[in-house]
Amino acid sequence: MNSLFLSVDNLRIKILGTSVPIEKFVAEKGQRYGTTAGWFTAQPILEFIYGWSGFRVMSKRRDLISAWLSIIDKGEQLLQENLNEEYGIDDISLLNLLKGLCLKYLSKYLMAEHYFNHVIQKEKLLKYDHYLVPYSYYELGILYYLRGDYASAIKNLENVKNYKDYSMEARLQFRTHIALEQIPKEN
Repeated sequence: MNSLFLSVDNLRIKILGTSVPIEKFVAEKGQRYGTTAGWFTAQPILEFIYGWSGFRVMSKRRDLISAWLSIIDKGEQLLQENLNEEYGIDDISLLNLLKGLCLKYLSKYLMAEHYFNHVIQKEKLLKYDHYLVPYSYYELGILYYLRGDYASAIKNLENVKNYKDYSMEARLQFRTHIALEQIPKEN
């Protein structure tokens, strides 16, 4: 499995001398998972599903979301027992973001909010996966939108704009712009 992860970087293509952002993200993650031990086996799959909006696609299938939540819980337990010194906080924060996402789709908004805020609170401790914080603000903003709290939704979505130079930034900025456009403006 490690050799497969390490070969990802060689499969990237450049268009007009620039790497495709999602390919760059996948190559960085492949390098990470290929050179370290102690990560949860389903972790890269879950991260890639999230990166490709797979959870949103599966959101109507509560049984699938519940199954992923169960897998995330098991992964969190494994990581807690064998916390990797280099990537531990990043790994746990990723699982917290994904857990919050699953709970949001299961309409457990208060619990989801807790996990998104947990990622945001760990911001200064993250070493590599700095994208987790702006994505958590985005997910929190969408959660507030679903609850009808438009002021909090706007506040959290606006927080995304305070972050620069993280993985899949353009994708999130675009999603954030679209979300802000759809929130009813108060008179």
